[in-house]
Amino acid sequence: ADDFLLELFEDYFVKEYKITELSKQKDLTYWQTRFKLKKIKNKIKEHYEARRHNRKNNNNYRDKMDMEEDKS
Repeated sequence: ADDFLLELFEDYFVKEYKITELSKQKDLTYWQTRFKLKKIKNKIKEHYEARRHNRKNNNNYRDKMDMEEDKS
């Protein structure tokens, strides 16, 4: 399933095929293809939100450690 989503991602986002073209190529309905692309977009969004959240937490921890060093 992940290989299929990766292939769909490449075709839509990299090769810039339209949804109607992809649905015909992959033998899916327009709405099935659209749903799968939305699923891919949400996975990417979740990944980057998690990265941003982790980076923010790391920066806060680092700032806190720097403040403790300054007190010493």
